[in-house]
Amino acid sequence: MKLLLLFSSLFFSMPSWAAPEPPSVDVMAVLSALIFVILLILALAWLFNQSKLGRHFGQQGIKVIASTPLGRREKLLVVQLGEQQYLLAATAQQINLIDKLDQPWQPQPVESVNFAEQLAKMMKKK
Repeated sequence: MKLLLLFSSLFFSMPSWAAPEPPSVDVMAVLSALIFVILLILALAWLFNQSKLGRHFGQQGIKVIASTPLGRREKLLVVQLGEQQYLLAATAQQINLIDKLDQPWQPQPVESVNFAEQLAKMMKKK
């Protein structure tokens, strides 16, 4: 009986060289690789935003000349398409053509205001 038990344990047991060992995972290496990939994606996104390609990607000749908010989700737009300009009203649901401008509209340059001077004037008035 002992002999049968000895032979069965030899033939039916798994040898030690065939036992799979759990893979050793270096957690710090995995985390550092993950952080590197995330930082690389963020850096590439920032570079794309800073480049001229990021600013003009997909516009293809459409340019917003001026925009004025009329409400929370409504605005009035002057859009240039090629050489022609259009006055548009944009809401959250739709965009309506108000007028096709006969003469090109140029926004008036805004003069820069020195905040310190304006504040000093307001303080003198009081």
